[in-house]
Amino acid sequence: SVEQQEYIEDCEVCCRPITFIQSVTADGLTIDALHENE
Repeated sequence: SVEQQEYIEDCEVCCRPITFIQSVTADGLTIDALHENE
């Protein structure tokens, strides 16, 4: 399986891109959402 996936989606409110990063570790699943300037 893939340990990390990343995709970009436009915010429904302000239309700016948001990067979503999904990571699978031994502890479980984490999802981070980052603004384009972070």
